[in-house]
Amino acid sequence: MIDQINHIGIVVTDIEKVVEQFCKSLGKPVVPVKSVPEAKKKVALIPFENCSIELIEDNNEENNMRGSAPGEHALIHHFSFTSEDIAGDMAELEKNGCTPLAEKPRTGLRGRQILFYKDSALGIPIELSD
Repeated sequence: MIDQINHIGIVVTDIEKVVEQFCKSLGKPVVPVKSVPEAKKKVALIPFENCSIELIEDNNEENNMRGSAPGEHALIHHFSFTSEDIAGDMAELEKNGCTPLAEKPRTGLRGRQILFYKDSALGIPIELSD
């Protein structure tokens, strides 16, 4: 059963600047920016009590996922939902018209099994995470 938002991924153009300002605005300590060279991305996770915000600087030209400049609107990259039964929820998402973007789950940045889906309702990818 999908019962909780794990995090919301937001694409930005200058992650270091955005992380510093966003954390300052929220009164949070500045979080580290991690490089993911194989995906040509940089990410930073800002934790909250029941959900996190994942900032993403995507430098992969093939993805065409560009964020906006600081001070402008950012682009929501994906919503991540936690699942207690990832296999069952995968089947349910597919039954309900969502298309998986890979054949099987993979290990994500936090060591969890994840799989992305294309959602026709919002047009924003859904990440299912165990």
